[in-house]
Amino acid sequence: NFPLDLAAVEVPSKNG
Repeated sequence: NFPLDLAAVEVPSKNG
């Protein structure tokens, strides 16, 4: 639930 984890998961998700 850390900001780093969310950012890392959201970045590729948006690109995909």
